[in-house]
Amino acid sequence: MACSCLMEIPFTGGCLCGAFRYVCRAHPLSMHNCHCRDCQQVTGGAYAPVLVVPLSALEIPATGHLQRHVTIRINGRRNVRGFCATCGSPVTVGEDPERDRIGLMAGSLDNPAVFRPARNIFLCDAQPWDVMDTALPQYPNYAPRR
Repeated sequence: MACSCLMEIPFTGGCLCGAFRYVCRAHPLSMHNCHCRDCQQVTGGAYAPVLVVPLSALEIPATGHLQRHVTIRINGRRNVRGFCATCGSPVTVGEDPERDRIGLMAGSLDNPAVFRPARNIFLCDAQPWDVMDTALPQYPNYAPRR
């Protein structure tokens, strides 16, 4: 089920230096703030704002490429993160071809103002100095699947 958001489709984004670009031709499946320790380290902040989209809806022009780094999630599955090979900007997270999903870092959007998180996840790792929107649903780790 797609997010009930007002994003124009397609939407675009890329890295800081512009070497890596993408076009997404579908509405996000979900939007969340992930407070896991890996996301904190990748962003240098309290959480990673992420839009999950169908991997099949993501188009990547021939310019630039992502360097990928793999970590293991608490559920034992691989978490593939993509960074611009030129400037190092984090762009993707949770690349999962089997489930046709990929996360896009909200900061990589050309218009990040359209990001509307629906939940906070991995509160088990949240930092005490993080000021969260307590009106959003809060989950100690993964949000339940719908």
